[in-house]
Order: sequence, then structure tokens, then C-alpha cells
Amino acid sequence: MVSRRSTEWYTPLPIIEAARRTMGGIDLDPTSCEWANRTVRAARFFSTAEDGLLQPWAGRVWLNPPFGAVETRAFIAKAVALFDKGAIDQCTILLPHTPGCRVFNTLIGRFPNCHPREFVWFSRPGFKRQKIQFPIVFFYLGPHLDRFADSFCSIGAVCSPVRPYAGFAGGLFQGAAPGAPPEEPLQAAFSSPLAAASVGW
Repeated sequence: MVSRRSTEWYTPLPIIEAARRTMGGIDLDPTSCEWANRTVRAARFFSTAEDGLLQPWAGRVWLNPPFGAVETRAFIAKAVALFDKGAIDQCTILLPHTPGCRVFNTLIGRFPNCHPREFVWFSRPGFKRQKIQFPIVFFYLGPHLDRFADSFCSIGAVCSPVRPYAGFAGGLFQGAAPGAPPEEPLQAAFSSPLAAASVGW
């Protein structure tokens, strides 16, 4: 299991600015800290101690979840569920490019995305900036597709599903592939998100 400290990688300003232009602002960062929010400038953020998985979300959300499989899956599940219910207006998500993983396949099959041309340099409190040696993808949940394309096209290639896979509608991971048995939806995970998400991502 990756330690919590090693999962904390904070997003550089140009990416945050692109997300802010797309959504018109950032109301909430549910996985952050005071140091990181100097860049994000979200109206509200939740720290590790507050546990954003257990807090209410609303408005325009920037989500860079911890880079740990269990936590990543739980945060993405909550974001998609709340967006589908209309509880959040928009969400821009940063996620490792991991084809074959259920979280990634769920998002790539439904939402517009951007694939950066270069590896991304992240910040960490007490460390020099570091370049993560694996690709990152940004996903956009919201109505402003043209604004997302205009804001992120300088960062990388912007794509959108031509025919979103309808099997995702019944739950975050149901119908992950044609012919595959449905997996459990994670909407019930929020009262105990890490335990419910422990089956992997």
C-alpha cells in the first residue's frame, strides 16, 4: 500500500488555470491543503484530516485525488455519482493514464478528456518539483465542452467519446465491458469509502 504522504502530488498552475477557465472558477477542492490551495484558489477545500470523501460537495470541483488505488477509486466514484445526480455542476479530474483499470475505462467511455504532450511536473510540500514518469489524463464532467477544448488544447490532445457506452448508466462500474458481468456501483461507498473501494481500481 502506498503511504498517504507519497500519494500527495499537487498540480502546477498552468493546469489549474485551464481548469478554472473551463469551469469559470473553482468552488471546491476536496483533497487539498492550505499550501496547495495557494495555487488552486478554491473557495473551499478539504484537508486529509477532514476527509473530503465524507464531506458534502457542491458547485465547480477540481479533483486531483491521492495517487493510491483505493483512494483514487473512491474519490472518482463520488465525483461521478454526484455529477449524475446534479449535486455538483462541473468537475475537472486529473488521473493517471491507466487503460485496463476500471476507473479509467469508466471515465474514458463517457467524458471529454485531454492527454498532455509532456510529463507533468508536480509540487510537494518540502520537496523540489518532480516530474512524474507516467502519463496523466484530464477529464471534464460538465456542459462546456468547447470551453474545455479551448482551455486544454495548449496542454495536449483533447478527445471526446463519439458514442459513449450506455452500460455505464446503471452504476459507476456496471457493464464495464460488453459481455462482462456487472460490478458493484460505489454510491454506497461514501459512508465507508476506503473499505468499499478496497477491491481495487
